Amino acid sequence: MTESIEKAFSRLASSANDPQSPARVLYRCERFFRDVSPADKAILEIGAGNGVLSAYALSRGAKRVVALEPEAAGSTAGVSMLVQKLTREFPGERFTFLPDTLQQFSPGDRTFDMVLLHDSINHLDEPACEIAHRSAAARESYVRLFQKIADLLSPGGQVVLCDCSRYNFFDQIGLRNPIVPFIEWRKHQSPRFWARLLREANLRTRRVDWYPFYRLRSLGRLAENPAAAFFLTSKFRLIARKKPRDQ
Repeated sequence: MTESIEKAFSRLASSANDPQSPARVLYRCERFFRDVSPADKAILEIGAGNGVLSAYALSRGAKRVVALEPEAAGSTAGVSMLVQKLTREFPGERFTFLPDTLQQFSPGDRTFDMVLLHDSINHLDEPACEIAHRSAAARESYVRLFQKIADLLSPGGQVVLCDCSRYNFFDQIGLRNPIVPFIEWRKHQSPRFWARLLREANLRTRRVDWYPFYRLRSLGRLAENPAAAFFLTSKFRLIARKKPRDQ
């Protein structure tokens, strides 16, 4: 009998050193990939962190995963135990880890069916992200990055990104958000803003949805809407698609 997705992911992620509970980590991954299966896909993850999302994609049958994490550059100690485990378990081209930024990444002749950005879009160019809503030069910096992502995608390929929106109730009234007190809201942008810049790179947004706070996940749609998100974590997921050749 083949190993179940849950068991495969649990086995792989056991060395992730993630501060969140295993149940919350699994929920985060399932929520990110809801309605966008990684099975049989060639995937590029930009800003892979400790490698949990890549591990989940591989446990769900991804054909190959390339994970970029510049924070680990120059230090084997900076590479998580999970990434090292993935490198051993999926030798060859099934899993590749590179301590590169998107700007540094050279794909050769590789293209991807899916590009993932989990809490990393604002880190692609942090100074530009902070002022992009009022600076044409900063917006152009991001359009160029999105054009590179579009070039990396095969026709019909998808970008799946999640982040916090710039707008949150607690920040608006000058208080720290008690759920996510570490978020620097001014360094983020809204999904509508990102959709507009993605469109300039021929990446059309298919959908935007909102993450319910983990403890409120059982409320379903009552917590999965922009109004609820504004008072909670302002967390969203955006899915954009590269135009197929025949369209």
